[in-house]
Amino acid sequence: MKKYFVLICCVFTLSLPAAVFATDVGDQLPPFSGVDMDGKHVDLGEVIGEKPVMLVFWASWCTNCKTEIPKINELVEKYQKKGLECISINVGMNDTEQKARKYMADYKITCPVVFDKTGALSEKYQIPQVLTVLVARKDGKVVMKFLNAPEIDDVNFRGLMQLPPTEEELKADFSVPAIE
Repeated sequence: MKKYFVLICCVFTLSLPAAVFATDVGDQLPPFSGVDMDGKHVDLGEVIGEKPVMLVFWASWCTNCKTEIPKINELVEKYQKKGLECISINVGMNDTEQKARKYMADYKITCPVVFDKTGALSEKYQIPQVLTVLVARKDGKVVMKFLNAPEIDDVNFRGLMQLPPTEEELKADFSVPAIE
């Protein structure tokens, strides 16, 4: 009886959809290394522990990406100089490097772009769809997962940097009004 129970558990586990194992809020961001489309080495393992990270999974054919990438560009422009590391990953599926390069130019993507030709990164992170954005704190813990551009402000950016609250933040009144 015990053997059958173990066998059933194994079969059930193997039959679970891959999305169950997707990188999600609360997980540690798995590192990867590779080469971006400019030929520069990208190593997420070197960034984790040093800076907060935003991974942006996109494709040139993604209609949602066309409205969200400009918003992500604004976040990169504002927070990159403060320490945010953004790595953009073209999922490669039904895409070409040529289309990705044109999209990068058209949408002015300034962060490093890794072309996921084989789908290995999309598989590693179990990306359910494009656009998917993962944001991790400095220590690598994923704290945001969006299917659009994340909303990051100065207060939660300090949290991503794992900095203590400022005196102004401590004095702020965050009380919730009573429901009548």
